[in-house]
Amino acid sequence: HSVITGDVGVSPIAQAAMTGFSLVSNTEGTFATSAQVLGKLYAANDIAPTPVKMTIAVGDMETAYTDAAGRADYDHLEYNSGSLGGLTLSPGLYKFGTNVEFTSDCTLSGSSQDTWIFQIAGEMAIAANMKIILAGGALARNIVWVVAGKSTYGANSHFEGIILGATSAEFVTGSSINGRVLVQTAVTLQQTTVTSETTIHNCPPGTYKDVQDQLGVILPTPCANCPTNSFSPAESSALSLIQDAYTAHPDDDFARMEASSASAAQAWAAIPLNINADGSNVHPWETAIDFLNTLGHA
Repeated sequence: HSVITGDVGVSPIAQAAMTGFSLVSNTEGTFATSAQVLGKLYAANDIAPTPVKMTIAVGDMETAYTDAAGRADYDHLEYNSGSLGGLTLSPGLYKFGTNVEFTSDCTLSGSSQDTWIFQIAGEMAIAANMKIILAGGALARNIVWVVAGKSTYGANSHFEGIILGATSAEFVTGSSINGRVLVQTAVTLQQTTVTSETTIHNCPPGTYKDVQDQLGVILPTPCANCPTNSFSPAESSALSLIQDAYTAHPDDDFARMEASSASAAQAWAAIPLNINADGSNVHPWETAIDFLNTLGHA
């Protein structure tokens, strides 16, 4: 089995194309869940409004591909003839007219504000047991691989960044990626670990993280630099209550849960969430569980 942290979607093909996940549709039929996915699985034939959202998502993916592939002010042309194993790559735009390969580890070194774009006209492959290493604070969400051909990830290899592919991506047994896989034909996973870059942080387990921009969550003690203060016993208890409530009632929201569960209301009060100025927009349980996932407590 694979392990995916984040959502999965297919369009315009139907849910049946997502094989091997043992899908279970929610009550409304707007998404499915799987024991292999810490998130939701969407398809073009789900109940509205999912089909429209999927069409928009595909359009956004294609726009992103066109934009990234079309950028002309490159910093490096045919860098090391596309053989990037053993190299340390600085931020910038890399353009390749043929294939790119990694036959040994490759390091991307830069700050958390730096970006990398790799325009690859051919195919991309990383060999078995090789890995992309991030250094200096570099983040997977700031790395984009634009691949016109197929991309292949060898057994037990590890990759970092967002894959924008015009064709397919194949992950061999034991491979992993921190980032996203957005391709226009098919993704094959063989006991692969996929972790969305929005859930990744470098804090020690059990510490705070500044996730306000990602999830709209106000932490009990908001911070921007990941201090090492752990959750208090009361906060840890609240997190557990929220997780238990979500597990029992994944399609419910807090307004309904609060009416029937004093413990749930107490838990929610211990983890204050953003609401609109007029008091509207109570967050659903899925926001709370995303909050847990991001902090490593789910």
